[in-house]
Amino acid sequence: MLDPAQATVDIGPLIDRARFGPLQITVFVLSLLCMTFEGYDTYAISYIGPTLLRLWHLSTTTLGVIFATGTLASALGYLAIGPLADRIGRRIPVIVGTAAFGAASLLSTSAAQSATFVAWRVLVGLALGAVLPNIVAVAAEITPARRRSLVVVVLYSGFAIGSALAGLIAGRLMPVFGWVAVLWVGGAVPLVLALAMWRWLPESPRFITLRNPADPRLPGLLGRLLGAATPPAKGPFTLGGERLRRQPIRDLFSDGRARSTLMIWLVLSMDVTTIGALVYWIPTLLNATGQSAAAGINFSVVLLIGGIIGAFIIGWCMDRFGMYRILIPAHLCATLFIVSFALLVRSSPVAVALLIGLTLNGGTSGSQGLLARLYPTALRTTGVGWASAVSRLIGSAQPLLLGVMLAAHWTPATTLWVCSMPTVISMLALGVLSRDRFGINARQA
Repeated sequence: MLDPAQATVDIGPLIDRARFGPLQITVFVLSLLCMTFEGYDTYAISYIGPTLLRLWHLSTTTLGVIFATGTLASALGYLAIGPLADRIGRRIPVIVGTAAFGAASLLSTSAAQSATFVAWRVLVGLALGAVLPNIVAVAAEITPARRRSLVVVVLYSGFAIGSALAGLIAGRLMPVFGWVAVLWVGGAVPLVLALAMWRWLPESPRFITLRNPADPRLPGLLGRLLGAATPPAKGPFTLGGERLRRQPIRDLFSDGRARSTLMIWLVLSMDVTTIGALVYWIPTLLNATGQSAAAGINFSVVLLIGGIIGAFIIGWCMDRFGMYRILIPAHLCATLFIVSFALLVRSSPVAVALLIGLTLNGGTSGSQGLLARLYPTALRTTGVGWASAVSRLIGSAQPLLLGVMLAAHWTPATTLWVCSMPTVISMLALGVLSRDRFGINARQA
C-alpha cells in the first residue's frame, strides 16, 4: 500500500518536457512502418483487383464486394478493439494485430475463388482495425507535447505512403510473379515488423500509470524516456487526476463530451467522404471530359504526393501556431481549390492537384492529429477507433452518390462542386469544436 505522505510524481509533465530521444524515435519509426503497411494492405487489393476480375471471371459487383469487405471489417475492428485496449493496454493489440494481418495476407494467396478470398480479406480487415487506434495512442502518449501533433499527423500520412508503395510494388512484381507477389510483401513485412515491435515497442507509460501506479516497469521506462532528467527511482506515480474508465464507449459522450465527440466525427466523416469521392472518381470524371486515362492517373498521383507533403507541413504548423489556426484555413483553402478544379476540369492542371493534396489530404491528417489529442489516456484508443470507424462508414456513401449523379448525366464540373460541400461542413464543425471545452483543452494535451 502506498504511503499517503509520500510525494507523488505526475508523469504527464515529465513526458511532455522530455527531449525527443532514442526511445521516442524508435517508437515513431516502428509506428510509421506499421501505419505504412496498414495502408499497403488496405489498398493493395485495388491494384490486384483487375487481375482477379479476369482470372476468376468475376463481375464488377463481386469485385466491389471484395473491395468493400476489407473496409467494413476494419471498421468493425476499430469499434471492438478500441474499448478493449483502453482496459488491457495498447502494446499487445498492436503486435497481435500486425502479425495477424500479415499472416492473413499471406494465407489469402492460397485462395482459388472469390468466396475464400473474401473470407481472408475479412480477417485482414479485422486485424487492421486492431492496429491503427492503438499504434496512434502509443505514439501520442510517449511523445512530448511540443511534437505530438507533428508525429501523429505524419503517422496518418503513412497510409498514403503505403498506398503509393503498393502501387509501385504491384507495377514491378505482378508482371513477373503474378498478383500473389503483392500480398507476399504485404504479409511478410508485417510479420517481421511484429517481431521487431515485440522486442522494442514499449507499453504506454501513461496507460501503465493509470492501471497500476506502482508497476515495477515504470521507473525504468521513464528513465529511458527522460534520459538525464530521470525521475525518482520509486513512485508513487500519477497522471494528472486521470483514471481508467469501465465503460469507455459511454464516456465518449458523458461529462459534457458529447458535442466534441460528435464534432470530430463530423469533421473526419466529411474529410474522408471528400477524399474517397475524389480518389475513386477523378479518373472517370476526367475521362468524361475527353481526357486520357493517363491524365487521371497523373492527377491522382500528384494529389497523393501533395497529401504526404501536406501532412508534414500542417503537422509542424499545428505544433508551432496552434491546431485550429491551421486546420480551419486548410479546409477553407481545400474548398477553394476543389472549386477551382471544377472550373478548370477540362484542363485538369497538375498544380491544382498538388494544392488539393496539400490542403485536403494534409488537413485530414491534421484533423486526425487533433483527434488523438482530444481524448485523455483512458479514452484515447476508443475515441480514435470509433471516430475512424464512423468516418469510414459514412465516407463510403459519397462515392456511391457521385456514381448516381454521373449516371444521371450531371456534368463533371457540377459533380466536383458537390465534392466541395463536405469540406465546408468540416470547417464549420472545427469552428464549433474550437469553442468547446474539450476542444480548447486539446490545444495543450
